[in-house]
Amino acid sequence: MSPEISVIIPVYNAESSLEACLDSVLKQTCREFEVIAVNDGSTDRSGAILDAIARSNARLRVLHRPNRGLSAARNAGICMARGRYLGFVDADDFIDPTMYESLWAVARHDDADVVKCGYRVLEPGRTPRVVQRPQSGRIAWTGGRPAVLAYLANGIDTVVWDGLYARYLFRTIRFPEGRIHEDTFTTPLLLNAARRVVLLDAALYNHRKCPGSITGSFSIRRLDEVWARVQLWRTLEGGAVPGRLRDAIDLQVARSISRNLRLAYAGGGMAGLAEACDALGGVIPSTELLRVARNRTINVQARLFLRGVLAGPLAAATLLQLDRPWQAYRRARDAFLAGNACPNAP
Repeated sequence: MSPEISVIIPVYNAESSLEACLDSVLKQTCREFEVIAVNDGSTDRSGAILDAIARSNARLRVLHRPNRGLSAARNAGICMARGRYLGFVDADDFIDPTMYESLWAVARHDDADVVKCGYRVLEPGRTPRVVQRPQSGRIAWTGGRPAVLAYLANGIDTVVWDGLYARYLFRTIRFPEGRIHEDTFTTPLLLNAARRVVLLDAALYNHRKCPGSITGSFSIRRLDEVWARVQLWRTLEGGAVPGRLRDAIDLQVARSISRNLRLAYAGGGMAGLAEACDALGGVIPSTELLRVARNRTINVQARLFLRGVLAGPLAAATLLQLDRPWQAYRRARDAFLAGNACPNAP
């Protein structure tokens, strides 16, 4: 009999955390599930650990393959999966014992194709941070554009490892191989293909945030975030994207460009900014960038910066320099208002 849930774990040089991760998954309180671990060319003991655990636990199936990256490993696991629903766990992380039982119960009760929960972010030396939407209870959306709009408005998280997804959604959807920000590309497509999406407030996943992540630094590959936003617009375009949805995607494109080019300038000066602007041309055509820059639902500063990017790195750098006093003023203003807030104000 086929399992109800297939949990896919991409593994690459994760020997220090792998046993704890697998232990948390294999001890789930639900009954009908399988675990698929894809060893993506690990050069440490990860492969041996997987084989040893698989010999003593029939739930675990292991695939060894040359290194091709996270997306390719997940896609390989999808091809092997037999469950009605798929879940994804990163090998550095671990999950609460009731995670998949809780998600599966909601999926059955609400006839949902996507069910997502909250999670904890664990960083060395810091108090765990809980991320959950909604703050209490559960919330549901009709799949398709209402769910994509909720996602673009930050109402649904980008990550895929916090949920369960009906396997049929992956008939035509795969993670983009050779790119980072793979969830930014994949999650909205899954939401758009789903019939019903449900979020519950319980934080059931534990995500380890490792030192040295790419969050605060820039590399050209980070422009994959912009690429993912552009691909969403193009995917939906065939269905005559309504103005509200188009505006929401445009805003995310503008924010992604601004955030990444600021990082490029902060880390590499004019040379870094010039390199990033040049690479951006291969991600979004100038005609499309100009259309976004003309979208009046986006704030004036962002639109002006996009015009500067179109004019060239020097213009973009000038606008970034002019923006610094304004940013300092806003921080000072916010600090002043916070310090002078009425203590009895609601």
